[in-house]
Amino acid sequence: DSMLWNPELSGVKEFLNIYQVDEDGNTGNFCSADKLQPGSFMEWMFGYTPGSGFPGVASMIHMADANYVAGCPTVVRGVEVNTFYGLWKIAEWDADMSVSYYWSDPYKW
Repeated sequence: DSMLWNPELSGVKEFLNIYQVDEDGNTGNFCSADKLQPGSFMEWMFGYTPGSGFPGVASMIHMADANYVAGCPTVVRGVEVNTFYGLWKIAEWDADMSVSYYWSDPYKW
């Protein structure tokens, strides 16, 4: 499941959602504009819905009271990124999930 936000894309209001899944009996690669696949990680993990605008670092690292802390800048796949770490307690699953975010530094692009 990949999300692409790029204001330069023609015909797309907010994002492209690219995923590979069985949908209505069809297996393959799917791409939709401004629409999330049912059960997308963007919905259940971040509470994001189309029309909410571009998700920023502040809104995502404060979701679900995960108590994120900033880590050290690092390089991931050749891109300088800022890191954030947190522990998300999910009562419905009786589970704790460690979550790491890597956000590219827009000032370094």
